[in-house]
Amino acid sequence: MKTLKIDVYTKKLTTESFSKLLLFAQLQEIKSLHELSDGLFDDQLQKEIELDSISISQLHGA
Repeated sequence: MKTLKIDVYTKKLTTESFSKLLLFAQLQEIKSLHELSDGLFDDQLQKEIELDSISISQLHGA
């Protein structure tokens, strides 16, 4: 991803973070963006996916 410079203009949700978040959502069987957003209050999850904060609208735009 870094070689291809996919995330050149990305501020928060990088391709790597998005992939980790998507995997987490699948494994936890999360059914909505609201539920996923609520899960992002977990400090350990934020650390693992390298994401400080993100809103529902930002998730929706991803």
